[in-house]
Amino acid sequence: MTAAAIEARREELGVTLEVPTSCTSNLTPLADFSEAGFSKNVLASCAGFQKPSPIQSQSWPIVLSGHDMIGIAATGSGKTLAFGLPALMQILAQQPVKPGQPVCLTLAPTRELAQQTARVFEEAGAKCGVRCVCIYGKLL
Repeated sequence: MTAAAIEARREELGVTLEVPTSCTSNLTPLADFSEAGFSKNVLASCAGFQKPSPIQSQSWPIVLSGHDMIGIAATGSGKTLAFGLPALMQILAQQPVKPGQPVCLTLAPTRELAQQTARVFEEAGAKCGVRCVCIYGKLL
């Protein structure tokens, strides 16, 4: 895609992107789930959706190219799957571990958000054989 077409897609999605000058990767927002390169079992988590949400469209090319990012989007916009599906891909790429050994850690600032994130991860992970455990408590 041309730079103008990429910017037009971002404008259509309502996405603003601030990129360090050192970043030279292709950060074109995705138009379709198939463009992400997720495995079939990970893509099964998206079966109920027509197309990626704006945060997913832009975040997956960034995260899957190995870059760090901060994504800001409204509640219910698909942020959990925006970071969750790349995490699942990373988990599935690892060597198998013994039961009970963690492979990925996701931190949340509140119990409610931790539980909500765990529910999304449980559903997505079930499609590809990855289990999720939610742990929360308070500091003493």
